[in-house]
Amino acid sequence: MNTPTAGPFRLGIDIGGTTIKAGVVDAEGYIVDRLAHDSSALGLGGNPARDLDEWIIEPLRARHAIQSIGVGLPGVLSKDRSTPLEVLNLPVLNGFSLRDRLQDRHPELAVRLENDANAAAMGAHVFDASIPETTFGFITIGTGIGSAAIVDGQLFTGGRGNALELGLMPSWEGRILERNIARVGLGERAARHAKGSASPLTQTPCPSPQMILAAAEAGDAAALQTFADAGQMLAEALAAFIVILDIPTIYIGGGIAPCLPHLRPTMEHWLKAHLIAYHQRGLTIRPAELGNDAGILGAAALCADA
Repeated sequence: MNTPTAGPFRLGIDIGGTTIKAGVVDAEGYIVDRLAHDSSALGLGGNPARDLDEWIIEPLRARHAIQSIGVGLPGVLSKDRSTPLEVLNLPVLNGFSLRDRLQDRHPELAVRLENDANAAAMGAHVFDASIPETTFGFITIGTGIGSAAIVDGQLFTGGRGNALELGLMPSWEGRILERNIARVGLGERAARHAKGSASPLTQTPCPSPQMILAAAEAGDAAALQTFADAGQMLAEALAAFIVILDIPTIYIGGGIAPCLPHLRPTMEHWLKAHLIAYHQRGLTIRPAELGNDAGILGAAALCADA
């Protein structure tokens, strides 16, 4: 889409460990305005809702007709989606009734709060025209790992509201999956494979996914082995995801998504090894398309019913 439609608009706020990104989003998923703010000072004065208001909401409301606010953040939420319970990178939010405090400040607007991976999955469902399915799994791999499922157009959240934390699953070497194949773990593994070799990955103690990808595309053995390991570990987690949820379509986003062609051969080999014929039929794993805007669009998509 090249031009925005007329408002009213949804405001999507993506709270990350280092940056808060916000966008004013129209009904078609076009971001008409943006703001960003360092998240390190969030809540230091005792009121994160006031901070979001002053830094993000009021400046954008002054410029646009906003009818709803969606907020995505990385962490565990109360089942009623009012309160963050465990946000590792922003513990100041733990136990703070963020949704209700924002609602009190803006009673005329619809306010929604959700885990960021769930929000990104909703964003893909609502705004990504390349996704025809109404049932699919959604995995984001970047600084951490987030995972979600859309089932018949609805988020699956489990018994207490925080299902599908794929990154917390046990993995190799006594670590959880997130410690092995998200940004830092992948870089550490690449550095170990490169040690003592002529690999360009020896130039830094923790190569970035982009560096590993560039080395793999040049045929570097350490990079290729790193992706082979990561593909196997991801396959082991995805096999459990697929068997438990019976969902054959998986979209992968986040900073690791461009590496999918190098993860795929080993991943597909081990998925075939772990899955029975029923679960292999129709199995499709594709990159997600929303890119860097997935967090903003996902938060805005939480308000699709508002």
